[in-house]
Amino acid sequence: MAYETEQRANGLVEAGVRIFESAQQLVLDRIDLLRYELRSDLRLTLLSVASLAGGGVLTLLGWVVLMAAFVATGWLPPAVALAIVGGAQLLLGCGGILFAMRSLSSLEIVPPDGFVPPKTAREPM
Repeated sequence: MAYETEQRANGLVEAGVRIFESAQQLVLDRIDLLRYELRSDLRLTLLSVASLAGGGVLTLLGWVVLMAAFVATGWLPPAVALAIVGGAQLLLGCGGILFAMRSLSSLEIVPPDGFVPPKTAREPM
């Protein structure tokens, strides 16, 4: 009887160890999957940011050359030409800021489990 009880206890301990090892492996696999997903997301984000920055620099240089050509043509007095260029840049800058604010405010980040808490009304300050 003692031998059967000891074997049963050893079997239970081994089963517990296997369960623990399986759970540990599951957690490690989840961590590896998360790392892989983060790497791919980070790579995509960095490529997007680099493309955006490169396009922005090229656009800015093109805009500067275009505005310098507009001022240098001499069709208008320099003060008026610079006022037109400054006004255009101000309007385009404000439009870009508003567009960025709208696109960022509409961005919804969904957690991996898919649970999105309900939005609550803002409290007045």
